[in-house]
Formats: sequence, structure tokens, C-alpha cells
Amino acid sequence: MNFGTRAHDTQAQNIVELADKLSSAGIHNIQLALKKSIPDFKEGAFSPAYAKSIAKVFNKRDINISVLGCYINPSCTNSVMLQQQLDYFVENLKYAKFMGADMVGLETGFVGDALDVEKNQSEEAYQYLLKNMKYLVDKAQKLGILIGIEGVSCFVINNSKKMRRFLDDLDSPNVCVIFDPVNLLNIDNYHEQNEIIKETFKLLGDRIGTVHLKDFMVKDGILKECIAGEGMLNTDLLLSMIKKEKPEISVIFELVSDELFQKVKAQYK
Repeated sequence: MNFGTRAHDTQAQNIVELADKLSSAGIHNIQLALKKSIPDFKEGAFSPAYAKSIAKVFNKRDINISVLGCYINPSCTNSVMLQQQLDYFVENLKYAKFMGADMVGLETGFVGDALDVEKNQSEEAYQYLLKNMKYLVDKAQKLGILIGIEGVSCFVINNSKKMRRFLDDLDSPNVCVIFDPVNLLNIDNYHEQNEIIKETFKLLGDRIGTVHLKDFMVKDGILKECIAGEGMLNTDLLLSMIKKEKPEISVIFELVSDELFQKVKAQYK
């Protein structure tokens, strides 16, 4: 497995300092969210030269961008805000093309003005998301870029069965899955984590492009995220299935800074 981290979990004043910190910590595989990691980044300022200048900083230090994170809300029901977000995602597709990123990642988001799980998991919400994602997938296909879609238990695509349906409906080789097992868990189903992990590999194994790795604990009836190895996630099962089904895949730690990376990584062989 190829372990890495989200770049924005490491604090830095500029991109060069960030890349130096990552490299010094032995991190050569990252998820990069441009707005979160580059203090002077400006939306709408794309040019091939600018994208290549960002890539040069990381390439010089042998750092691969496994995921260019662009976590918009493709289920947004405000038409003006939706178009702004779709435009920004397309801009990220262009960055990925010139930065050599493996994929551009997003979650499937929520409908309405507040997080209403029942509405999110309706057929109406599914069809609305599907229409918006087909627009993005068309752009990705024209640019030759991969989109990574991440399921979340409270969002429109909330489990592996629905993700399988979504992939089939999108019907594109330019779409893969970002699998974060904790994102699919909630206070009602965390006892079924083993079945959820196994089901994901059974239904989506051929389409998993990268894995996010964090952990969870349950306190006072609330499921909370924590650093990998500090909670209740069956990482032995997860990593054994990764080794068997997806050799050399990128595994991106969440919540892990440059200072913690080697300590967290040392838990896993």
C-alpha cells in the first residue's frame, strides 16, 4: 500500500514550505485541496502555466497528488450556487490535467438548505444528483481525467449498493470510487462495519481508486471521527482486503499531520 495524507492536515504558510514539510516527513503521496493548502490560491485563475508551477513544487520533492480534492455540493438546489460549484469543479479538472493528479475527488452532497437525511436519500435527490454528475463526467471524459466519488452515510449516495447503481447509471470509464469506510458508518450501523467493508469490496472492488483511512469512536451515543488506530474501525479486515484486492493503491490518512505521519503509518505493515 502507498500511504499518504491530506496536505491540508499539515500547516504551512506557502506551498514550498508545505512541500518541504511533507517531504521531510517521508510523505510522497497526498490529497491536495487547492483552496485549503495554497494560501494565495484564487478561484478562476487557472492557466496551464500556473498549474504546472504548482506541480513543479511537488514533483521536485517526489510527491504524487493521488487526489485533487474539490468537495463541492453537486446536489445543491440553489441554481446559481450550483453552477458556480460545477464551474469550479471543471476548473479543478483542468488543474488535474496539467498537474498530473490521479483524479479529482468529491462527495455527493445534500439537497436543500439543511442536512435532511430523508430527503437526501430519496429517488428525487438521486436523479437530481445524477443529472449534475453527468455534466461533470462529460467534461472529465473530454479532458481525459478521472473523477473519484466518495459516499457518505448522510448524503445522497450513502452506501455501496447505491454507489454501484450510480456507477452503472453514469456508465463512464472516467469515474472511480474513493472508499472511506468511516464515512459509510453512523450510530445506527457501526456494529455492521465488517459486513459494510466486505460488501464494498464485493460490489465496488473493481472501481475503487483510492482509500481514505481514519477511525471512529462512539461516545455518549455519538459517532465521532479520530485518527487511524485510535478507535473501533476493524483496520485489520480493511487492510487485509486492500492487500488482496487492490495492491499498491493509495491509502490517504485523514487528520494526520506531517509530525504524526510516521507514527501512524508504523501501525500498519
